[in-house]
Amino acid sequence: MRILFLRNSFEAGGYETLILAVFRALVNDGATIETVCLEEPGTLAPALDEIGIPVHTCPFKGPLDFWAAGRIRKKLQSGPFDLVFLEAGRNVLLAGEYLHGKLGRPMRIASIEASVDPSAGEEGLFHARGHRRLLKRADLMIACAETQARDLVRRQKLNPSLLKTIVNGVDHEKYRPVPRDQITPFPNGPQPGERSICMVGSLYEEKGHRFFVEAARETLREVPDARFYIIGEGPAREAILAQIRDAGLEERIVLLGVRDDLADILPHFNAIALTSLRETLALAPIEGMACGLPAICTDVGSVRDLVVDGETGFVVPPADVNAIAAAFSRMLSNVELRARMAAASRKRVEEKFTQERAVREYVSTFRRYAGEPDPAVEGAG
Repeated sequence: MRILFLRNSFEAGGYETLILAVFRALVNDGATIETVCLEEPGTLAPALDEIGIPVHTCPFKGPLDFWAAGRIRKKLQSGPFDLVFLEAGRNVLLAGEYLHGKLGRPMRIASIEASVDPSAGEEGLFHARGHRRLLKRADLMIACAETQARDLVRRQKLNPSLLKTIVNGVDHEKYRPVPRDQITPFPNGPQPGERSICMVGSLYEEKGHRFFVEAARETLREVPDARFYIIGEGPAREAILAQIRDAGLEERIVLLGVRDDLADILPHFNAIALTSLRETLALAPIEGMACGLPAICTDVGSVRDLVVDGETGFVVPPADVNAIAAAFSRMLSNVELRARMAAASRKRVEEKFTQERAVREYVSTFRRYAGEPDPAVEGAG
């Protein structure tokens, strides 16, 4: 099986980590994969190279760049391709359209990672009709959450027969609970017995860190010994630091930056938060829940697919500081509640959100559309 992976860039993120695991499984199974990035290679490009997937950069100059297909084709080392796997961004879809004929018209599978934005009315995610038309020319579209898939059919009028849902998942063997008495503190992290909540994600305005900080301030009125941790980097860092300084909370809200040891440090916290204004199905809360952390998340995107309100955590209205703070306080003040939700969170990930299951579904889908037999299906028969 030969696959061309086409996207703008391959930056580090939860979804990208999942796709890396999918590609690793495919390569181990004998597949040949090449990647073309239309912008920068991205921070995960070296990881692709390590598993034998070459990464080419070929800038795409827009709708009138009819020569892009020729430039891309010259860079490719293999072919013909059975599949083109591409993200649903407009430029990527357009480049894929120009490239389609030059590659012998392989099957096209588009991955829809972003969510429909309800505030944008019926247009939502795919704001231009041309964008939607390009997407609908794919042979298959993959959504990463069940609620997202329903919204894409209802609001974007996508053909449900051409839409497959492969729910995001995490490595639940890597991300797992650690007994409290076996946890060793890490620098700048929670101390033994400390009540703490973390938030993991890139520091962008839409992630809603300002609501996390405001809710932390309110929570400290009821739980004065609590501490809050922000994990990640991004352009909103200085604004977040300024907000923390203005509130005089430098000792209570800690920025830990980007961490490559999340699986090791997540069990140190009592809960994980997501205060985003927009999401699809974020991987960070799944990672936290796999580690036995209850999740406190705003009601955006497909959050309710993951978090069962009152059972594995709390779902609160977006941008509602009082509701977020109330959930924080309730979680940190009740040891029995945390323990019950921690067990339920781990169980929910094991049942529905494992990386193993997601990788298996991706590989099976790629095999089907490449016209190759699927050993898993044949074995089941």
